[in-house]
Amino acid sequence: MAVARVMYPPSASVPLPDLHTKLPPCRTGAPTDAPTDDVHGGNTKTEIFIALAAGLLAAGSPLDGVGIQLHINDKWAPYSEAAFAAVVERFGDLGLKVHVTELDIAPACGAKCYGNATTVAEKEARQAAIYASALSVCLRAAHCEAFVFWEGTDAHPGGIKPPGMAIFDAAYRPKPAFRALERVLRAGRQEGEAG
Repeated sequence: MAVARVMYPPSASVPLPDLHTKLPPCRTGAPTDAPTDDVHGGNTKTEIFIALAAGLLAAGSPLDGVGIQLHINDKWAPYSEAAFAAVVERFGDLGLKVHVTELDIAPACGAKCYGNATTVAEKEARQAAIYASALSVCLRAAHCEAFVFWEGTDAHPGGIKPPGMAIFDAAYRPKPAFRALERVLRAGRQEGEAG
């Protein structure tokens, strides 16, 4: 990170990215959820990543922020607004900016997921609620400065991207998630104009 300070102007941000990689348990007997979770709370990887950031800062690293991936699927990475808000707050307490760098929420996770949703409409409604919740958390935190999607449309599935995770469908039509995000942004703008 010190190299980044030499190579880039002082105004450039030096974030620590959350890589969606497998982490070994940090100690004997540690929970084994770290290899499959992202840094959005309630798992070992979150604690490892926060400890890493704190350690780098304590060692004098010029770290300015963190990039948090949010690949959410109730099968392997369930979402909790309270847990995610706590993670964002903990990074803020360290003086770090937060960038949500790869948000996607996969609704096609089997017969029952997202609060026992079974139909496509139920899963998309739950997906929309999670997108809106994550954006609301970011907007409430002054140090959350970016909110980026991994894929904007379902038109390009394949590889490790599950179908149905984006805010636009395969024909580029807005899905319920897009409308939910729109409502959050409109509400935030109205609050800002009123204040």
